[in-house]
Amino acid sequence: MKIRNSFVSNSSSSSFVAFVDKKDYEEAFKQLKDEEKRILGFFPPENLKYKKMEFVKLMNNQSDGELHINEKYIDEDDLEDIFPEEFRKRTSSKNRYYNQDKYEIQQNISNAFNSLMELLKGKTLEHSDYY
Repeated sequence: MKIRNSFVSNSSSSSFVAFVDKKDYEEAFKQLKDEEKRILGFFPPENLKYKKMEFVKLMNNQSDGELHINEKYIDEDDLEDIFPEEFRKRTSSKNRYYNQDKYEIQQNISNAFNSLMELLKGKTLEHSDYY
């Protein structure tokens, strides 16, 4: 599995869907830093079951400066919910550009997801590129 280490802000895209045993997902999630857990709590994976097997579906789509995680598009309202203080401080500063701040915050979200995927490396039941 290829893992991106940063948010993609050009016209290229990095997209995939992965299926992971639910226990492996929960174990990996526990190993994340508290801030990464808080961030990813806004984007829960889809829980699936086949016969007696429980697994989760993880999705990531980064394209043209947009970010979707687990089928949730991350818009400005999400950014404000996830990083309320940082968002207010950054967007109120006259020295900073709003789009650059938005990019940096999206990069923090992407990095948290990448940390999770790094912990799940080699544990995916199936994964593929999409879009």
